[in-house]
Amino acid sequence: MYWILLLTSLLPWHPHATAQFLEPDCGYMSPEALQNEEHQAHISESPWMAYLHKSGELVCGGTLVNHRFILTAAHCIREDENLTVRLGEFNSLTSIDCNGSDCLPPSEDFEIDVAFRHGGYSRTNRIHDIGLLRLAKSVEYKGSRYIDGTHV
Repeated sequence: MYWILLLTSLLPWHPHATAQFLEPDCGYMSPEALQNEEHQAHISESPWMAYLHKSGELVCGGTLVNHRFILTAAHCIREDENLTVRLGEFNSLTSIDCNGSDCLPPSEDFEIDVAFRHGGYSRTNRIHDIGLLRLAKSVEYKGSRYIDGTHV
């Protein structure tokens, strides 16, 4: 067992060892955009962003982890609220989201099937403030650059 641990701990420093954990363009931002202090987000920069709303009013944000799950904060999950997840939204104040001539297709709303809060979450001191939302139906990415998971 000792030898297995030793060999696996040395593997990352091997000169020919390579690993790719994320897809090549996942979360990519051009160097020019990173250097611009007044950078405004482009409509396709954060396709994993989720807009949690109740009757169209923003309640919280989240992250599309995969086709069925949204990662969010536990304090966003309340038994008495019927939240909906909106994906593909860039600006909730406009009906059509455009950045120049680049426009988004309509955003999509998804019902929440089950909400999970961390078992150790405390509303009083907000420790373990993390939760997962399982969507009632699977999100189809359809090769879209506007709705996509985090690839983790």
